[in-house]
Amino acid sequence: MNTATDLLGELVRLAERCRVARVRYQKPGEVDGTERMVEAYQLVHSADNLIVHCYQLSPPTAGNAWRCFRVDRFASVEDGGMDFAPRRPVRLSTGEVREFCDVFNRDIQVPETGLAAYQPLIEKLAMARTLGPSDIRAAREIGRTIGDDQLRAAHARAFAAVLSEMLIDGEVSEREMQYLAEVRTVLADLGWAPGDEGVYRMR
Repeated sequence: MNTATDLLGELVRLAERCRVARVRYQKPGEVDGTERMVEAYQLVHSADNLIVHCYQLSPPTAGNAWRCFRVDRFASVEDGGMDFAPRRPVRLSTGEVREFCDVFNRDIQVPETGLAAYQPLIEKLAMARTLGPSDIRAAREIGRTIGDDQLRAAHARAFAAVLSEMLIDGEVSEREMQYLAEVRTVLADLGWAPGDEGVYRMR
């Protein structure tokens, strides 16, 4: 069970039976991810993904235990070995699961140069759990085909996307802070990073 369709389908099946799910969730910068015990309640569409609204049982949280998780960040989903009494109506829809996975699994073709090629590449690079040198080389080559204003805007959007995802579950770990610094260093090396006024790419 390793596709988005399988993992989300298992989460839905567990929720419909009011079973706690043991999930492994990988945020940006995490290699192995973290294991969490959650009650899944609802699917929420975002611009380019599907979010699962859950109540997190463990690890324990400070304050509000309601959390949101991106579907494509689940590495595993298993039965947690216990039932739960719903805190609110369980509203996961298998129809939404199929609709999302059809879009999620579709190959997207992008141009080879220009901003339309650079933006998804730089976002993929920023969201990666490891920053590969081949991706960095490709980004540097495509980055030469766009202007400085476009490059800064692409980097700002990519950095904002990483920040947004890190905040989605209401926690920012020490490792995530370190990863943000790594992403910022890579963006600066590629021409500009948020907060680095005056750092420009060499022509």
